[in-house]
Amino acid sequence: MKVCFYLILTIVIFSCQSKKDKVLSLEDVSKGSQKYSENNKEVIKVNDKKDVYSNLQEYSKKIIDTFLFLKENIVLLDSSQFTDRFGAKKAEKWYVINKKDSFTYNHWQFKDSNTCYSTFFNYLDCFGQNCKSYIVGHPKKFYKNRSVLMLIHQNNFWILESKLKIDKEKLLSLFSTHFQHEKWKFIVHQDIYSKSKWFQQNDKNTRIEIIN
Repeated sequence: MKVCFYLILTIVIFSCQSKKDKVLSLEDVSKGSQKYSENNKEVIKVNDKKDVYSNLQEYSKKIIDTFLFLKENIVLLDSSQFTDRFGAKKAEKWYVINKKDSFTYNHWQFKDSNTCYSTFFNYLDCFGQNCKSYIVGHPKKFYKNRSVLMLIHQNNFWILESKLKIDKEKLLSLFSTHFQHEKWKFIVHQDIYSKSKWFQQNDKNTRIEIIN
């Protein structure tokens, strides 16, 4: 009888110990819920960076090559932005950091120009985390310590940002090689510590400044 009692007691203790081993702390759960562990991130960086550049659109490749950005430093942006709410057909977002600069590239392609213009106006109406409103042609600062270039061409919308001065003319020249004409609905340019300037450019390559 005593033998049976000790046998049952041993089984119960072992069962309880097994259950204890399966209990997870809140810290364990939070660690497991992360998208990747730090070790996995490093593996992904090494394996995927070789393919990032080759899979980019020609617009991106031209910018990277022209401004001598290191291909292995290109990082894709997968975070959702305000502009992503408007159903773009294609979107490409990436950034690169070097010793002197950090450059961010955002491009959305919409089904038609009306959707693109509507997205642009909505973006201006609720800009940034504080949802500030900007009026077309009004020379305000979008950022205090960054340069920005926004471009609207038919159904394409670009936002380019940099810690340094953005070479607007060089970038426009790069983009224009892909289009049959150089008509830009909007060109919005702001150098670091400066106010924004607004332009339109017609088929004859005539640029008109918009002032409001």
